[in-house]
Amino acid sequence: MVDSLLASSTYRLRKKLYSAHAQHTRRKRSVGVTSVFWSAGQTLRISFLNGTCPWHKQTIVATACHWLRYANLHFKLVNDGDSQAEIRIRTDVAEDINYSVLGNQSLNETDESMAIGAKLSDPRFEAIVLHEFGHALGMDHEHQHPHANIPWDLAALRPLLREILAKEVDDQEALDDAIEDELATQFLPVPDDGTRLLLPYDRQSIMHYQVRQTHTVGNWKARRNQVISEKDKRFMRLVYPHPCQLRC
Repeated sequence: MVDSLLASSTYRLRKKLYSAHAQHTRRKRSVGVTSVFWSAGQTLRISFLNGTCPWHKQTIVATACHWLRYANLHFKLVNDGDSQAEIRIRTDVAEDINYSVLGNQSLNETDESMAIGAKLSDPRFEAIVLHEFGHALGMDHEHQHPHANIPWDLAALRPLLREILAKEVDDQEALDDAIEDELATQFLPVPDDGTRLLLPYDRQSIMHYQVRQTHTVGNWKARRNQVISEKDKRFMRLVYPHPCQLRC
């Protein structure tokens, strides 16, 4: 089975390296400047950017609506190709490509803010949609929690990513920089610097990727979770409270 985290990383690396604006300097994740959260009670418009069939679109949106049981937000499916929509989704990508921009950072994107390559027949489809919409509502990867203490084997991960892309890229220095950026922004812990809402580390979170033992040092691994955890629910209630919660 394809490793989801590596597959998404490879896709992002290709986009960075093939972009006309690709730079040779390492780009750090921007944190703490502006909150990535939407406003409680806000309606987020969802638009698809390719010819996704109506049933596929409705299934994605219906699955994403599971978050609305805990978050005071609303979703509205609008016309395809609506550049003003807060969440803009592509589905015409490879089946192992699934990712989302974090929260309102989607407003800074000029094309899609989310990609869902998973097919309806994939047994992980619902979990994947929930995970990506968790990002769209502002949740970081749980495996990057500063208290997760995952002993990533970077010496093993670097050549894995390099092997996939080395023959496609002429500028090997740019590839090395892009890999280091990807490891920093998608694998390693986010800083515990007071700029994030941090609840206790939750190994059961829908935002926790599978961690393969071959990618870590020692006997550390984690499975890919399938449902929204109690901690995930609490996070949404804190970030997007309902009016009755604010009065209590």
